[in-house]
Amino acid sequence: EGVSSFFSEVRDVQFLIEKIGGNRPTLVLVDEFGKGTECMEGVCLNWALCEYLTAKTRGLTIVATHFTQLTALSKLYDEITSKHMKVKIENSKLRPFYQHQDEGVEDLKSGYGIKLAEQLGFPPTIIAEAEEILSRVLAESIFINREVSYAQIQKETLQNLKAELKGIRDSNQSPKEKAESIRELKLKYLN
Repeated sequence: EGVSSFFSEVRDVQFLIEKIGGNRPTLVLVDEFGKGTECMEGVCLNWALCEYLTAKTRGLTIVATHFTQLTALSKLYDEITSKHMKVKIENSKLRPFYQHQDEGVEDLKSGYGIKLAEQLGFPPTIIAEAEEILSRVLAESIFINREVSYAQIQKETLQNLKAELKGIRDSNQSPKEKAESIRELKLKYLN
């Protein structure tokens, strides 16, 4: 049709979004969404899509991606689990196992692209420069970490509010006392 790969990706995901929801259990598979656009925009689109799917679907959603930043979502949402493909590096060579694992997911800062390019014979000067650039980018990258920290605070605040509301609901207070307690919570959380 003469459309870009990203245009096609967005159209496919839009179709998916229009078809999900309701009370029907749904299996949703998303593979490499956002790879056809700028990297950080791809991360942000995937992040927002994962949050949307978590809120709107009943069933199982599997999102396959190379955006390691998305592993942080499992810290924010009990419904999300992050896994990664098991890879072993032996004698400076990557060896895939084609199995997923939980261990180390949170420690992933990047993928294995540079290591694979080196293994396949990319010139050492390009590999060294890419590793240097990656280390600078990772050192300066506060975007996702800051967002995760803020989102974590929001999640904890919401959990605290829910617990306090449940405490008021389950208390022996009179309706008038419960209303006053709720007003106090409103002042505490909204000011």
